[in-house]
Amino acid sequence: MSTFNVIRAGEYNQTSSIAAPSNLDAALNRIAELEARLSNDRRCLVEVQRALLEVRFSHTWKVAEAAVRLFNRLLPRHGVLRRMLFGGFLRLLRCRQYLLRHRSRSADLPELGCSYSAWMKEHVPNAEDLAEQRSIRQRLEPLLILAADLRDCSVEYCDALLQAIRQQTYCRWQFRLLVAGDLSSSVAHFLQQSAAVDPRIELSRYGWLADTPANAVGDADGFVVIVRKGLALSPDALFEFVTAVNRQPYADLLYTDEDYLDPASGLRTSPILKSGWSPDSMRSTNHLGELLAIRESLLARLAPCGPNRDAVVDSYDLALRAAEQAHCIVHIPKVLCHRLMDWRPAPMEPQRQALAAHLARLRIDGRVCDGKAPGTFRVQYRLPEKPLISIIIPNKDQVDTLRRCVDSVLQSSYESYEILVVENNSEQSATFAYYRQLQATPKVRILDWTRPFNYAAVNNLAVKHARGTVLLFLNNDVEVINRDWLECMLEHALRPEVGGVGAKLYFPDDTIQHAGVYVGKGLMGQPYRCTPRGERGYLDRLATVQNCSAVIAACLMMRREVFDEVGGFDEQYVLALNDIDLCMKVRENGYSVVWTPFAELYHWESKTRGYDDNGAKRGRFLDEASLFLSKWNEVMQRGDPYYSPHLKLLPEELTFRL
Repeated sequence: MSTFNVIRAGEYNQTSSIAAPSNLDAALNRIAELEARLSNDRRCLVEVQRALLEVRFSHTWKVAEAAVRLFNRLLPRHGVLRRMLFGGFLRLLRCRQYLLRHRSRSADLPELGCSYSAWMKEHVPNAEDLAEQRSIRQRLEPLLILAADLRDCSVEYCDALLQAIRQQTYCRWQFRLLVAGDLSSSVAHFLQQSAAVDPRIELSRYGWLADTPANAVGDADGFVVIVRKGLALSPDALFEFVTAVNRQPYADLLYTDEDYLDPASGLRTSPILKSGWSPDSMRSTNHLGELLAIRESLLARLAPCGPNRDAVVDSYDLALRAAEQAHCIVHIPKVLCHRLMDWRPAPMEPQRQALAAHLARLRIDGRVCDGKAPGTFRVQYRLPEKPLISIIIPNKDQVDTLRRCVDSVLQSSYESYEILVVENNSEQSATFAYYRQLQATPKVRILDWTRPFNYAAVNNLAVKHARGTVLLFLNNDVEVINRDWLECMLEHALRPEVGGVGAKLYFPDDTIQHAGVYVGKGLMGQPYRCTPRGERGYLDRLATVQNCSAVIAACLMMRREVFDEVGGFDEQYVLALNDIDLCMKVRENGYSVVWTPFAELYHWESKTRGYDDNGAKRGRFLDEASLFLSKWNEVMQRGDPYYSPHLKLLPEELTFRL
């Protein structure tokens, strides 16, 4: 697959000037002053971020987190008792709001937590905003051609769609019927009447968008906006497409967020707040969604759809084909279309065929399987070889913990691996007795580390002694669940575009401990932490292979060549954040990081060395966190490309960011 890095457009300066020689000293002084202020602001930001981390790793926070976990275990998130409890609390709160409204003329209180309706008040443009959009003229104003599938649609739906198009705040558009197949006589008559009134509506018919002659579609700088059947457009949809193109002029494929709409009540629910472009998510489900804008020059290069040739708006097949050749895929984090309540998902079999054809076009040797969640897929990549995997496990005492880990690894169905146990200043005789037992196992070697423990340095040393071309960093306090876990990780690690692979880790109480790490402005988070094991997660993210910013080294696999290329672990991080730093370096070098739910392990988190929430450990962690924030602050300020900017990076519940 081609590279899909979003090209960020710079600011366009209309004028430029060079300071006159007489003002050169003043200009240089001004630059020095601004640089000093910027440096000071960065130091202040790191201090604030450190203060936040102190709260996050305080004893009080740990107690509160444990209490929430217990609460979720006693009252499951979707259980009847929990709904009754919160329903009663919500009714009490509404009574309080009613009394307050009648006591004073103050504004209404915000809703409980941060509901979708409260979020919309902050993010959906009002009448004044829409009026302002209509008056804005932008540097680039491409022609937008809307193509919709109106087969089997009612006149009422066609009328509502045309009204929504006419109400768009961007006016340079055309509506063309580019759909094969016959329309009902009533719909055809309605469209003919509409075209007679509005010259922007044309009834040209073609079999497949890519089959249309170039002069019939429009100029190559325009875009075709694909509106799938059962969608309603927000009035600012086309304006936001054009705004995104002005920000990133090289964009050739754009997609948006979505939600559901009840036409009768006007109620909007169930927002689909997507992340940036994620190739692995796209092979699990239709990550781009139902509303696409495709540059016409890109559309002209797309091949016909084979058995799906008539489905001009077969969104999954079209999105896959477009993504294969797009150079710049842009996510617009705004809800610009609404699935009507009678919207129906596309049938699974055509989607399966589309995904299989996608793999064939890219010459990827893999097969399409059903995913863990309904409506999702799993691409099972065939292993081109069976390389030796070096499994590196640092250890100090904790014989029972290490034995459970090693025994579970030895049950793996994949046979080409070695285990390197790195001994670190153990004191118990039982530990060395167990080491002697392990050395009798051909697959196990014991390495010695006699200096003070440094997780990064220990693993870097082990890599020098490793014989494998694939490395797997593993904590001693994990236990393998599924025997094919190595194959499930290796199939991704051997992909040339992938730099690191993480697994799905559980606490002993069968709640999620790790499902990928996401970064934000001064924060790192695992939003699905403590979620019950059987849950699918928001947008099925706990059940599908996907890209993420980082994974933790409790179970992290990568090719040795990638590890060497990025310089291994940074030994400035003695215990914490060295794995996140490694993944950030991997991404900086152009590789992706993949998290798979098909490799599952238990993780007794930090059992060997304890938590970093007290005394010297806490101080050391905060020092390492400050180092990380200083190093990666600019990247974190941009937000996580694989996580919606509208969601908070918090564990437990996913909540909206106001």
